[in-house]
Parts: sequence; C-alpha cells; structure tokens
Amino acid sequence: MRRMKEGFKKFLILAMACLLGGCMSMGEVGPAPQRLDLGAASNVSGGASAGTLPTLVIPPLASASVLQGVSVIWRVGNEGEPRRYATYEWVAAPENLVRERLVARLSSDFSILTNSVSSDDLTLRINLIQFEQIYSSDGSTNDGVVTLQAILLKGGKVLGQFRNTVRVKSSGNDAPSGAAALSQATDRIAEQLADWIKKAG
Repeated sequence: MRRMKEGFKKFLILAMACLLGGCMSMGEVGPAPQRLDLGAASNVSGGASAGTLPTLVIPPLASASVLQGVSVIWRVGNEGEPRRYATYEWVAAPENLVRERLVARLSSDFSILTNSVSSDDLTLRINLIQFEQIYSSDGSTNDGVVTLQAILLKGGKVLGQFRNTVRVKSSGNDAPSGAAALSQATDRIAEQLADWIKKAG
C-alpha cells in the first residue's frame, strides 16, 4: 500500500510537471514564453519630507542559485524539487524585481542609494532565499512564497539581522496567479522590513 501511494504521488507530480511546464511533442517548437512581472508598486507615503530623509544604501540583492535567471519557479510541497514553467518567464531576474519593489516602499522613508557615499550611511544587504509558487500535495491550491534575509550595517557594525517568510494564497493554479500572489507577498515583506529598519537603525 505504501509503495502504491508513493507511486501515485510520483505520477501526480509528473502529471503536474507536464501540465504546468508545458509538455509538447518531440520536435515541436512552442511559442515564446509569456513574460511576467510584479505589477505597479503600491503607493505608500512616508512621514518625512524629501529634504529630511536619511540615507539608506541597498546594494544589488544576492539570491539563491535556483532563483538566478528569469525562470518562474514552482514546486509541490515545501520540500519538493524546484521546477520551471516552460511557457512563462520573469521580465527580469527575481532579485531585481524584488529590489525594485523594496526600493519603492523604502524610498518613502529613506533616500535610497546603491553605493555608500559616507561611512555613516546605513547599509542594507539582502539575500532573496525564496521567491516561488508552492503547490499543495494534491495540486489543488498554491501559495506565492517570499523569504528574505537582511543585515543592517553602519560603519561596518552590524545593527541587526532580519529573516522572514510571507505566504499569500494564489487565486488560481497557474503562473500569472502565482505572480500576483508573489507581488502581494513582496509588498507585505517590504512593509515588515521597513518597520524593522526603523527599530534596528
């Protein structure tokens, strides 16, 4: 019975991979992948005026190796093997999309730079650990999942470390729905990061 269950699970994952990945006949050339992004950032107003904003340096993000490139990643279960949609891709690498979104949020409280101009500048180094669509074991539902790890420094001194995961349920079982969920998850974790920086800095 256990072997039958394991066999069925493998069959289900294979079927999902074929459906979601876009299986095609041998020698058949499929259409160009559709390109996804995170949409327009939410409008957020900060409390400080433009002339009084403190400086925050945000270098380019680091990311897990599976997220490098423009592939849209999905998997079955948290521990499932990462897979790539064959018919969808991001307009830019996830680390760039997420940085753009974070800058949009944090720029309402800080003057954002890519490189330091003073040793007294706050510097936020971010590692994008997860940015993927995770399906339930039966493939009926999925979440957009974002995990960030960040270190806040000033003058070479570590002021604090941040790590959190945000999951947002997707409205459908396809890549565009997953992208919308990832957009919401990124906005939520950006808000959490902004609150943490204010306390740690």
